[in-house]
Amino acid sequence: MLGYDPGECYTGRSPLEAGSIGIDMKDTDVSFRCNLVTLSDEAEYSDKTILDYCADDISTDEARVLVEYLAENLNDDEFTFYSGVSYRHCLIWDKGTLDVGTLTPPHDITGKPIKEYVPAHQNAQKLYSLMKRSYDLLKDHPVNKKREERGLRPANSIWLWGEGVRADLKDFKEKFGGMPTKEQAREIAEIISWNFWQMDGLKGVIPNTCHEEKLPSLFGDEDLDGTPCPGCANDDIRQHNGNKCKIMDWEKGKPILYIDLIKR
Repeated sequence: MLGYDPGECYTGRSPLEAGSIGIDMKDTDVSFRCNLVTLSDEAEYSDKTILDYCADDISTDEARVLVEYLAENLNDDEFTFYSGVSYRHCLIWDKGTLDVGTLTPPHDITGKPIKEYVPAHQNAQKLYSLMKRSYDLLKDHPVNKKREERGLRPANSIWLWGEGVRADLKDFKEKFGGMPTKEQAREIAEIISWNFWQMDGLKGVIPNTCHEEKLPSLFGDEDLDGTPCPGCANDDIRQHNGNKCKIMDWEKGKPILYIDLIKR
């Protein structure tokens, strides 16, 4: 990407998240994606189920209050929480390790009990402790109480995953022997513009654009009850009625639907 080989430079998803919110990682830092999720209310943490990996797409303003509250109560010499956007945030582990076993993305296990997916590696027990403590702190937080009153799911726990370290990228000028020309800069900007978008990777559409398909009343007074999005109802990525995401096919020089990249 932009002249850098992901096979050599990619160090995990969380360093990208850290960079996007302005965290200047040290070489000894390990970062983690820190989702605000909705868990069920069983007494034992490990018996809970992930009900929603994004807590009803919690707003950035609400999420900031919750993450700052976690930071006030959980930050120490080792761990620091940083607020990001919506449900996506970041945890930095000073002098941490990548040897933490498997940390499962929450969107892969939505609707499933978490017992088999909580951090089990010996080196990850501090991470698991933070997750459990976050539930105790967030479950009765005023932000979540107000969300529940509005019929929204509470962001009652963090879920840590996507560990990584700071990427070691050579300076553009050093790598390519100079700065880009104006024409090259325009080409770079166009490439970036086609990769700067948000997509629900399970649906191939812009998040929260799937909708119920209502039928108009014959008498024009009100719409009849409709049917749910076919893709959501049938769990079929090709049937979603949301706004489908496009990606540039650079070989053909034209945009194509993202779902067209998926083999049938």
